[in-house]
Amino acid sequence: MSTISLEEALSHLQRREDAVREDVVVFDKDIAKLQDAYSLAAETQQWAHVFATRLARVNKDYRQKVKYDLQSAGHNLKHLYAEGGDGDGPHRSISMQLLVSMIMKALDSNRRMNALLDECTTIQDRLASDGRLALADRVFMRKSLPDLVLCSEQLALQGEQVKDMFKMMKPALYVVAYERDSKHCQQMLSARKLTRDKIEQEARPPFGVLSALSKECSTIVEQSVKFAIEDGVAWCSLPTEQVPLEELERELVKYDALRDRIRSQKVSHNVALVLLRELEASALATPPTLAGTNGQEVPIGLFSKAFEGYERIRASCIEMLQLSEPIVETLEHYVGLLRGNELLGRAFSA
Repeated sequence: MSTISLEEALSHLQRREDAVREDVVVFDKDIAKLQDAYSLAAETQQWAHVFATRLARVNKDYRQKVKYDLQSAGHNLKHLYAEGGDGDGPHRSISMQLLVSMIMKALDSNRRMNALLDECTTIQDRLASDGRLALADRVFMRKSLPDLVLCSEQLALQGEQVKDMFKMMKPALYVVAYERDSKHCQQMLSARKLTRDKIEQEARPPFGVLSALSKECSTIVEQSVKFAIEDGVAWCSLPTEQVPLEELERELVKYDALRDRIRSQKVSHNVALVLLRELEASALATPPTLAGTNGQEVPIGLFSKAFEGYERIRASCIEMLQLSEPIVETLEHYVGLLRGNELLGRAFSA
């Protein structure tokens, strides 16, 4: 019969017992992190309640920030771009009228520049084909046309960017710019809050799973220790310091069975953690939207970007006008001269 020394046999037992503890530690660490993050006591019955209380506070802080974003954006628009909002009304926002007017003016200036550029090249082509295009005009077009085309392309791109940004920010802007809609959204924040009772109701099942698994793991560790003590006592009582190899292998199977029991809990453990993390994420983003003008749901994140978006759109429009208006003025004068030359040429050829 094959045997193994008592010292080696006890070493095998110790390694298996340690392996059981290491498997349990993975679960214990996850639970310890939750306990530290939410100050959960050792008593598992209160976990869901304490967790819900703290997440309800997190949600309140989130909603307070959204409320501040709404109020801050509205205040900035009124006092920086609408003279304090004295001219505003239920259906009128000076700041939005100014922005929309500026967008239309910038886009119209772009269109005017493109139309003049097209007319300029068309008239010049006709004059050139008739041999009546002056040298100065040919030099002007040869030197200026590439830059004018480049400006036109740049302004076209910038115009599309302005339209896209306004389309994205418009739902939020019309909320913060109109006090009535802003107050309605602020009231809605409270109506759509994540309550402690709701959180606790959803948190109890996963915490129940974690509590049961924790108790199961403790039981498994206790059984592992019990096996090790019993085997150690039995083998140390043998007349020789040799342990039958078959007996060692039979005993080691018990520890493997304990480890299998631990591993079988992994899926349930992870699912419970995922559910709790989802509740955490929900507390930081509930409500995710608020009903804006005409009942359209507006993503919360747009409200914090509303004032910045307003200023970016405004700055882009100013930049477009600064670039296009001098070009339009120059082209209007030049096209006027070309028209005169063309009419004069027709008069002489008649």
